[in-house]
Amino acid sequence: MKSLQEYIIDDKFENYLFDNLKTFLIYNDLYSGIIEESLELFANYQTILDIILNDIKKLHKNFEEKQIKISINSSQDYPKNVYINLFHRKEGISGAFNKALKNGDVYIDLNLGENFRIKWNRIKIMILHELMHGYHEFVRISNNQPSIFDEYTKEYKIATKNLHKQSNYLIRYFAFLKYFFNKEEIESYLATLELLFIQIIDKIKPSFEDLKFDNIKKLIKEEDVWRTYFSFGKFVLNIDNIDDKELEQSYAEICETIEDKDKRIKDRIEYLKKLSKGEITIEPSKDKISPKSAEEIRKECKDAWKDFEREFNSVFLEVFNENIRLSNINKFV
Repeated sequence: MKSLQEYIIDDKFENYLFDNLKTFLIYNDLYSGIIEESLELFANYQTILDIILNDIKKLHKNFEEKQIKISINSSQDYPKNVYINLFHRKEGISGAFNKALKNGDVYIDLNLGENFRIKWNRIKIMILHELMHGYHEFVRISNNQPSIFDEYTKEYKIATKNLHKQSNYLIRYFAFLKYFFNKEEIESYLATLELLFIQIIDKIKPSFEDLKFDNIKKLIKEEDVWRTYFSFGKFVLNIDNIDDKELEQSYAEICETIEDKDKRIKDRIEYLKKLSKGEITIEPSKDKISPKSAEEIRKECKDAWKDFEREFNSVFLEVFNENIRLSNINKFV
């Protein structure tokens, strides 16, 4: 089996992605068919994040694991009170959305590694991501619609368990596909992308005269989530070179249907019964069954990346227009 490095062509991918972005930005007025994505961020999100972060900054390195309540004291509908369950972790920063209520209260988990006190920007982005899940849930339940949890598929749940396992790289990519390209996840991550871009723009101060794409590229790639998205893009560029059987077997680890699993088990039981009776029979495969062919898997991956790239470009354009154009206009006012 080929190694991951054989499938990744960094220069080819990066030049393609960022040249495309550069053209998209400079000549966007010529693209009459482009529809900008609405991020649907809740009102005053930057101010609310600052309120929450100020409370988190009060934590000592060896803080007590507990639930804290942060009252926003705002007239807006969401969020009203933010309840954060704080947990110690040896390293890293992660979060989870628990629930949102019709009154605007939201409950999230926050897992903080030992060096969390030097990673405030990452914590801020993580909190926004989980609050966006809460916002989507709040909008749904306020309109008597099903919970976002009702839409989490078996594939999504299996993918969640496989994201960080030491399995082969194809299984990890398919786990990433089913988790990170889930509609709720990608919308929440794209919302954090705006915050990240604002941080980047504030740091490197690009302008029409100097867009500083190399700097933007470097800073984006330093962020764990986006580095993983871009890695998936490299994988997609080379997916046609991967063996059909390898694709199908790895995809099946995440996506085998309940019906196919039941059939596989039933065939195995029937085989063992015949074998115990001394009957000559062909042993069924022990491999899980892929619900899609290799070509269908390739198409799903390519389509997912294409949709993501379009949304990513749109968010970049929106933030660029709001922050770069306005700042340049203000110079002449």
